[in-house]
This record gives sequence, structure tokens and C-alpha cells, in this order.
Amino acid sequence: MTEPEPSVGCGHVMLVPADDQPSQDHEQQGERVERDEPTATGTATESSEGGEAGEAYSAVVRVAEDVLFGGIRVSLDTVGGAVTVHGDAVPGIAVRRADGVDRVDAHIPVGTRDGALLSLTVDGADVPIRPGKGRLTRGSFRVDVPYDGIVYRLVPDSMAESRLLRGRQRIGGFSSDGDGVVLARWEEGVRVRAVEAALGYALAAAFGTGAQPMWLLMADALGDLIPG
Repeated sequence: MTEPEPSVGCGHVMLVPADDQPSQDHEQQGERVERDEPTATGTATESSEGGEAGEAYSAVVRVAEDVLFGGIRVSLDTVGGAVTVHGDAVPGIAVRRADGVDRVDAHIPVGTRDGALLSLTVDGADVPIRPGKGRLTRGSFRVDVPYDGIVYRLVPDSMAESRLLRGRQRIGGFSSDGDGVVLARWEEGVRVRAVEAALGYALAAAFGTGAQPMWLLMADALGDLIPG
């Protein structure tokens, strides 16, 4: 089966269509990837691919043009606490906050890092999600997802970016400011599965990426304890 070859030109990355359907894993052809501008904002109606059919909510929808998997649609609803990811070449993934949660953290796109209040589905099947507490170390901002016998982890490695790990192997880097726009950069020579790409986009959109170094996090924490 012939796989699509990326074609780069005029500041955009495009995929040349192949005769067959895209495979479920791809090998990185380069590190460059572009993201599109928002395609829609306001009220969106999600199908059963990303939620209940006919479920309406206020959401921001972005489309990323991934260098390996083509167009990936990311829908972020910060009010309802939901992120959905769809694409022709990736499975549908949803991260959702439980209904009726009173204490919502506005700094987290999905509203909480409490795993007991969150659910994750891959093509409608429930999958565990285990966020760290997000305190004084970058490692505490990790999010673990055990899937198909592998533990995937998204964890900050700089102020802006988080790395996606397959077990201990780094397979890509993600950046997202919490506005639904997600930028992916795949490791050269690594074969990436479609579900891994979708997980990376979903986790980056749901929790944001990057974290301050520990000394800055500690300084902020101490500052909060000092009366103004």
C-alpha cells in the first residue's frame, strides 16, 4: 500500500493523496507541521463520534494539519469541560469532565486534574486517564493513559512544550496554550500509530502543555503564602 508523502511549500504542509486509505501507523518524514486558523467558533453540535448525538454546547473548533495524519479537528468546550478529537485518519477521542462539578480550575482547559472527575473514550470505549496533581515539579503535570498494554504519558519538558511518551520512548512533542490550538512535532524515524496521534492532540488540548521550572513554581507557591 502506498502511503502519502508530505509536500512542503509556501509555508504550508500538505499531504498528497494516495490511492489507498491511510495506514494506522506512519513513519515521520520530517519535523515540520502547520496549524490552520480556527474554522468555527460558538455553538457546535457533536455527533456520536465525539459525544451524544445532538448534544449542543458552546465550543471552539480548530483544525490542525498534521504532517502525518492530515486534518485533525479539535473541539474544546471549556464551559462544559469537554475535548473531542476527530480526523479521517485517526480514531475519535473524547475527554470529559463529570457533570455537576462545582470547583472548576480556570487554568485547566478541561477544568480539573482530578482523574475521578474525568473520563476518556477511544472510539466510544472507556479508557483510564490518570492526571498528576500539577504542583511543584514539571513531572507532577503529567497525564498517563494506559491503552492497549502501553502507558502513554504527556509530560512537560519546557515552558511551552510537553513530550508524548510511549512507555519510555519519546514519540513526539506537543504545544498548546489552552485555546484548542494544538501543534504537534513528531520524532524523526519513529513509527506513530493513529491512536497515539489522537491521544496526543486530545491530552494537549484538555490540559495544555508546558510548565515552569521547579524554582519558579516554588517561588509562586511561596508568594501565595505571603500576605499582600
